[in-house]
Amino acid sequence: VSQSRYNSQNNIKTLPTPEYHTINIDWSEEQKQFIKQKTLYGEVSDALDKKIYYLKLSKGFLDVGGKKQYIKTNKTQTIIDIIKNNPTKKIIVWVTYNEEERIIMRALTTNNIKAKAISGITDEEERLEIINQFKDNGFNILISKSSLVGFGLNMPFVTIHIYSGLSDSYEQFYQSVKRSYRYGATESLQVYLPITIAEKKILDNVLRKKEQQLS
Repeated sequence: VSQSRYNSQNNIKTLPTPEYHTINIDWSEEQKQFIKQKTLYGEVSDALDKKIYYLKLSKGFLDVGGKKQYIKTNKTQTIIDIIKNNPTKKIIVWVTYNEEERIIMRALTTNNIKAKAISGITDEEERLEIINQFKDNGFNILISKSSLVGFGLNMPFVTIHIYSGLSDSYEQFYQSVKRSYRYGATESLQVYLPITIAEKKILDNVLRKKEQQLS
């Protein structure tokens, strides 16, 4: 084992262990209507298309006829509640879709909560500026994707991660957690996983891989 890797492993061992909180989210009445009437815009028969349909529905939107259809979701309010209950904490909200990011950002703005987002169209210079503002208390809530800021950044000052969306990739999940679960952290990282029943298989798959890695 190299000295740098040895030091990294020992640093992790001395850190407070992350705490994981799974929150089961009920379908809203509006979502239930879409589930009952899913043939309204054409039957979703392909397994992958069906999976994507329900994942997007979980997050409060669908692609209908080339346009975005917004559907009330309890997930957004759950995320807002976690943030409101931790007004002084640095928080990252992880998403999987651009529209999901916009929905959460609109909800935060409505609740007078300052936040910034890093998306695929955010250039490198602006990304660095946003990260520096985040670190220097310019704002407390950052929204992004693990594929964009999950690798290479050190953010031990962040004490809460909220996963609005997850992919099947354990590596992306692990790397995003590691942005804050690293040397310099002084308290246990709180990882919130608010999921609908449609997202449970993805979470179970990620957590299963997590346990396999630890065993």
